[in-house]
Amino acid sequence: MINQTINQVVQYGLSKNLLTLDDQVYVMNRLLALFKVDNMDFKDREQQSLEKNIDFLLKYAIKNNFIKNDSFSERIKFEARIMDCLMPRPSELNKMFRSKYKKSPQQATKFFHDFSYNSHYIKTKPIEDNLNFLYASQYGDLEMIVNTLKPDAMHGKKRFEYLNHREVSISVNNEKNAWTMQFMPYPVLEEHCLISRKDHLESYNNDRTFEELIDFINKFPQYFIMSDMANALSNNGILPYHYFQAGKHVFPIESAEVIGKYKNGRVRIEVLNWPVSAIRLIGNNENKLLDLMHDLYLNWTCYSNEALRIKPQTEETIHNIIDVFVKLDGSKFNVYMVFKNNRKSEDYLQGIFQPNKEILFSDFGILEDLGVFGISKSLYSDLDLIKKILLEESDISDYPNLKYLKTWINMTKDKERPADLDLFLKNQLSELFKSSLEATNVFKFGQKEDFIAFVGKAV
Repeated sequence: MINQTINQVVQYGLSKNLLTLDDQVYVMNRLLALFKVDNMDFKDREQQSLEKNIDFLLKYAIKNNFIKNDSFSERIKFEARIMDCLMPRPSELNKMFRSKYKKSPQQATKFFHDFSYNSHYIKTKPIEDNLNFLYASQYGDLEMIVNTLKPDAMHGKKRFEYLNHREVSISVNNEKNAWTMQFMPYPVLEEHCLISRKDHLESYNNDRTFEELIDFINKFPQYFIMSDMANALSNNGILPYHYFQAGKHVFPIESAEVIGKYKNGRVRIEVLNWPVSAIRLIGNNENKLLDLMHDLYLNWTCYSNEALRIKPQTEETIHNIIDVFVKLDGSKFNVYMVFKNNRKSEDYLQGIFQPNKEILFSDFGILEDLGVFGISKSLYSDLDLIKKILLEESDISDYPNLKYLKTWINMTKDKERPADLDLFLKNQLSELFKSSLEATNVFKFGQKEDFIAFVGKAV
């Protein structure tokens, strides 16, 4: 049965254009060598899905000690070795990508996304396979996304190397093929991808960053792009070096109420009623936009307000940072700038403008700034256990795995509950995320007028 399964995997590769007929024998031999099979038997077997065939091959590998340690990480590594046999060399993939790009950026990214999904590097379909729900707040709807298929082992800082990993080279800001694009294995957004430097430079947050963001949008106008530098510079980012996130999505912040307006030339500057200190620049003159972004950044890096506990710098550490999100609306750039400060103090060991870590169980980055909160499937599953505690059918001490939620559960127990407990818990979870996001607002110790006045002076 092993050789029939190998044959089906090869046929899958042909059907998904991962390889050509010229590659068939070569790929077959690679897989036979991987599983130490001496000859090929082409007896018919009922067609199975790729997932079922991979599952069979992994069990075979475990049984025959090709996988020494039956763990999530070892399984995922061996699966990558299987799929790598079917795939073209990176140089060949790049040629295909560039050929598609000559026709249109949309064709190029669709081709690469389909390739990444068909090669099983992207493990899930975004959005449809996730549980999404909205929470109506005073700022507008906030979006909660439960990634139901992402293994718990993938949550947090630990990362795994994929041998079937493929990325394509792209040029950004006049640096020819100095950057790479790759898709997320477990995306929460449509065509969610990483854009990173090949030279792995440390994260930087300055005019060069803004130029890179605008240039990327010029090259891939179908995508948004975001700079999560505040998180990266605090060593909480996805990668330890300079990168951006891109993809397709309509974020809640895009519908935020405008509470302050300014104009500079043909560029509109809008101050948003949002949990964090955020503005939107709208215009189609990219040079003028870059000038304004420079002015705002320069003013923020030296802005100090002791009454509001904002200090831009202590010794050699810069605290005032800006996160940026860019996308096109027709012919106009929409540039969102979120003002951040990462200073700590004796009273705020986690950060003056950070959520209370005793009741928060998620890292906050630019996705949260834009109104999207990722909830792990383990946390979502724990809500069933929390219901039992709230109904006094059990005690929190019965569930050691809920220790990290103890403070939040005790707070929730004291609140009046409606009959619909599921909706109540979703709302309480959403309210926690909203209030935690508010805690990151750098003008939280002042008034909205303080932020509006800062923006007015800067532009």
